[in-house]
Amino acid sequence: MYLKKGWLSDDSQILDELNGGFEEFQIKVAERIFLEQGEDVFLNCCPNCERLARTPFARQCKFCGYDWHKEVVAQFRFESALKLKGRSIFLIGKIERGLIKVGDQIDLNRLRINVFKEIVSIETITKEDKDKNDGDIALGVYGLSNSQIKVILSLNVSINSLDVFDKDFVKLIGHGK
Repeated sequence: MYLKKGWLSDDSQILDELNGGFEEFQIKVAERIFLEQGEDVFLNCCPNCERLARTPFARQCKFCGYDWHKEVVAQFRFESALKLKGRSIFLIGKIERGLIKVGDQIDLNRLRINVFKEIVSIETITKEDKDKNDGDIALGVYGLSNSQIKVILSLNVSINSLDVFDKDFVKLIGHGK
């Protein structure tokens, strides 16, 4: 009855994958994901106990209780992106709070890119209407893959609160690349 309803499989390839039990299957899947998509995956680990945080956005450890919200030096509101030939991609938006410096690391997770990237340049945006200066800046980042750049360029919504961290803190939590 379970086979008829599609709740079980008699496919030999699927059964071979599950041969070692469910836990071994989970490990095989995780290894395959890291091999095939490793550049797009990061593990948000607690900088204190190094255990995996509950979510990619978490800033407090569920195991030891360490809170790293205070480590965020600034927050950036992403509005759009621009890719110039031969240069980095620029994230355009506004600083919501804090101070951003060249060398700081921006967490791109909320842009569906699971990496921290170094800010290599900070530039002001000049608008056609020179009387209107609404404070837009461009943060230049290098080292993104073509697929990651396509994802960012395809976004057409403002995204609040991209967290910016000091580069030394990002090295401590193991995301510096």
